[in-house]
Amino acid sequence: MMAVVDLRESTGVWPSTLQQLTFHTIKNKTIIEDFQYRLVDFVHKKNDKVIVYFDDYRKKLYLDPEDRTDLNRFRGVIHFYSSKDKFVWKVKMK
Repeated sequence: MMAVVDLRESTGVWPSTLQQLTFHTIKNKTIIEDFQYRLVDFVHKKNDKVIVYFDDYRKKLYLDPEDRTDLNRFRGVIHFYSSKDKFVWKVKMK
């Protein structure tokens, strides 16, 4: 998530795709290659706000006993926004 904020702070624009993040630095390329969701959608709301939706986990699902939940089955959303002159984010899993 810091890769998104770093790109925004250095270029002044939010990324539109995960691939755009990989071109920014070698460190970002490693981070994005480890990101385990196939479907990622960036929705730009304003210059100081973007919402990222992610879904479709890549790795096989290994279901635990009934009393445990496999978090990999979930999808989520990340809200990036400006707060008190810095960029912050909130992650919500569904």
